[in-house]
Amino acid sequence: MEGVRWRRVFVAVGIGLLFVLCHQRAGGERGHRVVAGRADPASVVAFDATVGGPARRSRIVRVPNGDASLAVPLLDKMNRFWHAAGTAEIRNFDSVRLTSAKKPNTYGTLLSNGIGDNEINDFEVEFEFRIDQRAGDTHVGLSGDGVSFVVTSENKFMLRDLTSSFAMRQYVINSGGIMAGDHGLMGFPRNLPCLAVVVDTYANVQGSTVPFADVYVNRVPERHWYDLESDGARSTGEKLNDHKIPLPPRIAHGQRAALRIIYMESISFLKIDLRVPETGDYWVELFQAYLTGVIPKNADTGQRFIGMGSLTGELSETVELFSIKTNEFHWETLDETMESSVDYYREAHLFLQKEFGQRVALESDEFTRWKMIKSQPHYNLQQEQLQQQQTHRLWLWVPLSACMLTVFYLISVYIRVSQKHLQRLRLRGRTRRVASTLLPI
Repeated sequence: MEGVRWRRVFVAVGIGLLFVLCHQRAGGERGHRVVAGRADPASVVAFDATVGGPARRSRIVRVPNGDASLAVPLLDKMNRFWHAAGTAEIRNFDSVRLTSAKKPNTYGTLLSNGIGDNEINDFEVEFEFRIDQRAGDTHVGLSGDGVSFVVTSENKFMLRDLTSSFAMRQYVINSGGIMAGDHGLMGFPRNLPCLAVVVDTYANVQGSTVPFADVYVNRVPERHWYDLESDGARSTGEKLNDHKIPLPPRIAHGQRAALRIIYMESISFLKIDLRVPETGDYWVELFQAYLTGVIPKNADTGQRFIGMGSLTGELSETVELFSIKTNEFHWETLDETMESSVDYYREAHLFLQKEFGQRVALESDEFTRWKMIKSQPHYNLQQEQLQQQQTHRLWLWVPLSACMLTVFYLISVYIRVSQKHLQRLRLRGRTRRVASTLLPI
């Protein structure tokens, strides 16, 4: 009876261990559940727990970069850190007007001139701007052509005197083929090596619904360019978005808006957001992705130059830039050697989650609301880590459970053998006592 009782105990213990194992596996699956494009709240806690708990902040901090920023009064900063070209007009306490309505076939560009700190690797840049078609060609109800926001490795086409044909040819040769006299990238050379966010306000191709945005990366000037006439369809540069990104129509009718580019070279992450008055303080995500390569950076200086351009054709529109705000992301001690470490890579993911992980209620009938739900990069960022966490947990529990079951089995075998041995000893003891009590005949 005692042996049967012990066997029942060990069977119960084994069942309990199997239950714990299954529970841990189910918990890992719950840790990365996604519902309607949103992560389960448990997943956020699980992600935080892998790097120190939900209450811990990231060790990466924002550091303002005043040299790559622009705000009123404009003239002082413009003279020191920026270069304007085309029809750009600087209004010291108002804006930089790149193009104006009623002035067709013009362009205006603004680009950092390389003075100061332009070595930006992990950063965010916000452009506050306005596109006003209302004062354009109202008799046909159309305007154009559009706006571009660029982060480029080259700015000499704006700084050098290229009026002579010899100087132009020499620059084209030295720059690898950049077409300095071209303005097809909404004011910039169409084959400029850069990350470009193009906001198109005129449909050159039937079927295009304006305004819309596209995201491109040109790397090699001789092979990569933006094609204006096809609304980007025949562009040879790398187009990052699969489909045209629709924008609210009000953005082209005098509504003040802001566009934000977030790029972290350390983890090859790019995110582009839009903010309009209807969204208040919330940013609406237009695009986010991990890139297969870095965006262009000057090979000699390691610099990246920030700029905005506007282009008009037969139709025109007023485009104004009010401010540019640039922040860099650095390790909290500003130790740049940490930015190539594994710790920095891990902290970069946590920083994205902490800084850009707002949750917004989904209202499918409102453009700005259903698009907001996309503005949560950490949901995608955490999937890989949570899956790895689940796999590691499973691989940990399988051998551990096997070892525990083996130990319990060996203990049970030892106990059963010991019980049988004790029973034999008791039986022998009884036999000897009986034999010793028998009298000889």
